[in-house]
Amino acid sequence: MQFKVDENSFEPGWFPNPDIKKPLFRDYRAMDEEITVDPNLDSTSIFHPTNQPDKLSLVFKADSISVDHKKKLFSLQGKIAQDYDQTKPEDYKVYIGQRQDTMVNVTFVMSSHIDNYFKGKKINEDIDFSVPAFYLDNYQELPVEQNMATKEMLLNITTTIQNKSVLVISQNNRYAEIFEIGKLMESMEE
Repeated sequence: MQFKVDENSFEPGWFPNPDIKKPLFRDYRAMDEEITVDPNLDSTSIFHPTNQPDKLSLVFKADSISVDHKKKLFSLQGKIAQDYDQTKPEDYKVYIGQRQDTMVNVTFVMSSHIDNYFKGKKINEDIDFSVPAFYLDNYQELPVEQNMATKEMLLNITTTIQNKSVLVISQNNRYAEIFEIGKLMESMEE
């Protein structure tokens, strides 16, 4: 699908203030790169990086897309590829809204079971980070449906959009798929 941005970057997150209920997505890559486990750790340890699950991206495949420029109506039908049969439609969060970039604070909590290193130096306490993030304003959450015969996760969206609208498809512990769908309106204006 056109206008995909920030591939393998953002994951679902939450605001430090629990009163804010807007969808938030954080980029933990810098924190993941700067904090490492003991380089002398036995490779058979469950804490060794090679024994940790890879973070995967969601994969969305559009079957059809249409935009009615006059009505600002966006229609999309497609499938979310999945690799786990037990995933339910409610495990996915799909939003269309206006992206607002920001920074949020997160804390790396040390593991008491292994030595942790920050930028190559051993650390003895938790570390606070500020990481890139974005949240959605004027958003709507959209449902994911499941075809019971094929078990496919389906999106069938028809809604109005603006020039700055983004589509975000997310699931916990996965990188989100992010599309600047508002650019479909701009490309039609040219």
